[in-house]
Amino acid sequence: MSDTSDSIEQGGRESFLEKGRAALSELEKGSFLGVIVLDVDRFTAIEAGVGAVAADLLLENLRERFLELVRKPDLVVHLGRDEFGILAADLPSDVAALQFTERITDAFSRPFPIPPNEMFVTGSFGISLAVSPDDDISDLLSEAYEAVEVAKRMGSGCVEMAVRNRRALVRKSLHDKKDLGRAIEADELRLYYQPIIDISTYKISGLEAFVRWVHPDLGVIDAREFIELAEETGLIIPIGNWGIRATAQLAATWRREHPETASLTYHMNLSERQLRQDDLSRVLLETLEDTGVPADALCIEVGDALLALHADIRAQTRVCKDLGFQVAIDKFGSSVGSLHLMKKEPVDYVKLSRRMFAQLKTEDEGVDAAMVEAVVTVAKQVGLRVVATGVETAAQAVRLRARGVALAQGFHFMPPMPSESIERLLDAPLPHRDASVATN
Repeated sequence: MSDTSDSIEQGGRESFLEKGRAALSELEKGSFLGVIVLDVDRFTAIEAGVGAVAADLLLENLRERFLELVRKPDLVVHLGRDEFGILAADLPSDVAALQFTERITDAFSRPFPIPPNEMFVTGSFGISLAVSPDDDISDLLSEAYEAVEVAKRMGSGCVEMAVRNRRALVRKSLHDKKDLGRAIEADELRLYYQPIIDISTYKISGLEAFVRWVHPDLGVIDAREFIELAEETGLIIPIGNWGIRATAQLAATWRREHPETASLTYHMNLSERQLRQDDLSRVLLETLEDTGVPADALCIEVGDALLALHADIRAQTRVCKDLGFQVAIDKFGSSVGSLHLMKKEPVDYVKLSRRMFAQLKTEDEGVDAAMVEAVVTVAKQVGLRVVATGVETAAQAVRLRARGVALAQGFHFMPPMPSESIERLLDAPLPHRDASVATN
């Protein structure tokens, strides 16, 4: 008898939820139930290009391949036009969920016969894990949908696990293997960079560095999932110092190999413990000496709550400024007294928290619009540049520019990515995601 599944449900979301509740009721202690959402990448464009009949044939071929890859106890449900839900039962570990999904991605490894041609397509996967029969299947499915949206932003063919599952997985990995401490020595850390965009020209004005851990078992791990552990163990200091040097080295290399990038500013967010290390000045000066990059090409970002609440942090940022580094107030608007910081502290940039402009997408903007305009007005008075962070929609970009915000970053423009991917974009404007951004 075959060990693979022999059917795919067509019942949609409600059927998936019903089957999921049943699977949860049978979940045994120590086992995991994987809730996986698959989204066929660029399916709307594919359907427009080949027609509805050929697109239906593509989906039918995909369903047949799933039957070859999933196991007997698993269930595949066609959730929507280009979406499938998978219930992976009796997984022995959280790592096994990633391995299971990697096997499912084999469905895309061969071309699909779409007469008269063949077609390669990719799929994005989001995973959520149930660890108890008491878990709610609706919440699990929502988490899987959120994860697949993150995967799609990362690029075609990506797999992403729900945040709470990945954090638990990383915490267990650090506890059991103690391998985060060896990440630098093993060359497992990477810096990804998110461009800071001039909204008027869509050209890259700067880059913000984000650390990623390329784990041998777990893949690429976002810093948000291990930074708390790094803080707890004190590893944040060597990791942070490595990030400073690596960012400066990239700046030096690009300034040498791409002279047109000389005006770019490279942003580095320093944690509270980094800012309080006794030898931070030495680390910064040695970095400048070793790389030859000018200090004003680098910008040190400090959270506004840290600046507002801690006099020693304010003193340390003034030292950085005296050394020639640029300084940015990050997460601006998250603490009381932010406007006071703009006027009193020697900073160069103000980086707006997304919460300050979250409603800048409709005509009913109210307080958000007034707050942004107030910040821009004060920033102009004291000679600071305003950057909107976390911009997710074209409407937000248009309205931010209309209110005087010149710079922005976020998934609307580009996610954090390896420097190699950005290097080819240095000479030209990015494609406009919405034409009105350039003309309104």
